Amino acid sequence: MFERNRCHIRIISRYKMSEYGSFDILWLNGGWITGEDIHLDRRLSKARKKHPGLISVDRSIRGKNENYQTPERGISETQLNYPWESCPPLSNDWGWTPNAPFKSPQKIINILIGIIAKGGCLLLGVGLTPSKTK
Repeated sequence: MFERNRCHIRIISRYKMSEYGSFDILWLNGGWITGEDIHLDRRLSKARKKHPGLISVDRSIRGKNENYQTPERGISETQLNYPWESCPPLSNDWGWTPNAPFKSPQKIINILIGIIAKGGCLLLGVGLTPSKTK
């Protein structure tokens, strides 16, 4: 089963990296598959030949294939000495939830200031609408 998934990842990544224009970033978003599992070193080497400067985020496994870190909803207490971003959701959840309590504009501004002051980037998770569109 896993070998079939690895083959699927290889086919999809090869197709997308060649048919969809230029790429700046490649995300691995799931702790159940590591860079080693899908031969990420080899994939990145091939991808960077077509997309010079491509950075990768092996989000769940810290290591050589993670060009920057993403502590999700967290913000470090201190300044970090490596590139990072935080992606807090606008409400308390990633997806649409009925009657979700949204963060106030002042709270979002405070989050932005805290992230920038510590050298990070903010990627605000807006989520979906009830019709599952952005």
